[in-house]
Amino acid sequence: MFLITSYNLGHSSIYDGWKEGPTSSGLFGIQINVLYRGGKTIKYCLITCVPINAVGDCVSCLMRGYVEAEYKITGPITSGTYTWTFDDGWYNSTIDSVYFEKVELQYMDGSAETITGEKLTEDLQKAVEQQKRQEQLQEQLRRQQMGAFNRWSEDHPFLLFLSTLAVLLVVVLLIWVIARLTQ
Repeated sequence: MFLITSYNLGHSSIYDGWKEGPTSSGLFGIQINVLYRGGKTIKYCLITCVPINAVGDCVSCLMRGYVEAEYKITGPITSGTYTWTFDDGWYNSTIDSVYFEKVELQYMDGSAETITGEKLTEDLQKAVEQQKRQEQLQEQLRRQQMGAFNRWSEDHPFLLFLSTLAVLLVVVLLIWVIARLTQ
């Protein structure tokens, strides 16, 4: 399974790392987060995507004229999670999102596979739903394992703060009393 789990539109900054939004000249790059769970090692991965504006229309690079961008990753890529950053994208400040048209995978054994946008979207929706279910189950389990004090402190953080402050005040007062008595 090859799954684009998320992406960020933006650009790399030498001072701040990855930043959302275009550069001062209007260039958008893309950072792509991928989950790969497969038995084969990927030799090359080619991701093709198209920029979309806020009303759902495809837009092109205003400087170079192209719409599709192709990003090639050289492996070996084994099962795991990856983040790939590409600074060269589109000059167009109206870009709001990206549609992934296809991912072409070439494996080390010579075989190849192409995953289309629809399949990438279906898999992403399934993965998001599965992740949400897993997070809900983990939260439910965490709440069951918490003791009464933890539930109380989570529900009443201000009272926890006040009680902690009171304990600190008592400790300070005891230290002061002991210091006075030993003089």
